Amino acid sequence: MSSNELLQNTSVLAVLLFLALVLQRTFLQASYYVTIETGINLRGALLAMIYNKILRLSTSNMSMGEMTLGQINNLVAIETNQLMWFLFLCPNLWAMPVQIVMGVILLYYLLGTSALIGASVIVLLAPVQYLIATKLADTQKSTLDQSTERLKKTTEILKGIKLLKLYAWENIFCDSVEDTRGKELTSLRTFALYTSMSIFMNAAIPIAAVLVTFVSHALINKSKPSSSEAFAALALFHILVTPLFLLSTVVRFAVKAMV
Repeated sequence: MSSNELLQNTSVLAVLLFLALVLQRTFLQASYYVTIETGINLRGALLAMIYNKILRLSTSNMSMGEMTLGQINNLVAIETNQLMWFLFLCPNLWAMPVQIVMGVILLYYLLGTSALIGASVIVLLAPVQYLIATKLADTQKSTLDQSTERLKKTTEILKGIKLLKLYAWENIFCDSVEDTRGKELTSLRTFALYTSMSIFMNAAIPIAAVLVTFVSHALINKSKPSSSEAFAALALFHILVTPLFLLSTVVRFAVKAMV
């Protein structure tokens, strides 16, 4: 049996596809293990550095507001986790663009110029995703600032609780904390809104690219794509969905890590 006849055998193709998927998942899980282990080690090293720095702080630094308990809590509980998750997803920064480019090349080989028109939709909507990621970064920074301020005020209230009760200042300080908490909740709602917009864009971009590709193919070639071309194109666009979703997720975590 020649090599061409061997590759035309459906049973052989099914076995090769199964082996390819097994190898893909094996290497993928191995890379996940390495990145997760490295991320956990990075978080542990950062926590050790933070605790070492805290132990060297004098009481004057804490009392003068150069380093507050709220800032320490944010560093330990939030920012180290952001860096850890960024390291988990960091390899996707170079892997996802390669998958997207290869998918577009295969679509061009299958549908011709109309595939490039559909891919241009992805390129044109990329600045929108970047704008949303920028807004997410600004909102995340605002949320962290408001959270730090709220924890600072709460700590001051607990430290001076006797003085507050003596002069009946509870309502004044409670109103101040509630006002800061209201600003924090506003930032959290804005962050949730931009996150929803990012998820919507991830789902809408592939659908828009598919519609533009098929419409342009019908207009350029004056004919509808065959069923084999349509199903193959849908499969390739489905392959593009995961890189597009992960790419925006990685960008979002990269923005959080930089904040």
